[in-house]
Amino acid sequence: MNRSTAIATKRSTRDFESLTDVSKALNRAFGDRTSRTVSRRIANGFKNTFDLENMEDDKAEDIVHLSMVASGGLLCSKSDGGKTVGVLLLAALFLCYQNDE
Repeated sequence: MNRSTAIATKRSTRDFESLTDVSKALNRAFGDRTSRTVSRRIANGFKNTFDLENMEDDKAEDIVHLSMVASGGLLCSKSDGGKTVGVLLLAALFLCYQNDE
């Protein structure tokens, strides 16, 4: 089994219906024409950034979802340090989004 076949077998079949549709539309608004969701693109960028090509897509996407929720919680915290970490986490997610080119 070659590398591309091994990676192709790890694709997700998740579909959260309307949430997935909104995420795909948002991704298209950002200029991505691949019909992926925002979190899928960030997950692929995360795998590229940390050279995790063998990680399953669903696991990478779960890490991204956790990071999104954590950044939201941190940004809403009363602590300035928490807000700073939230901004840094959002910046890391944005960089992973960009690294999926």
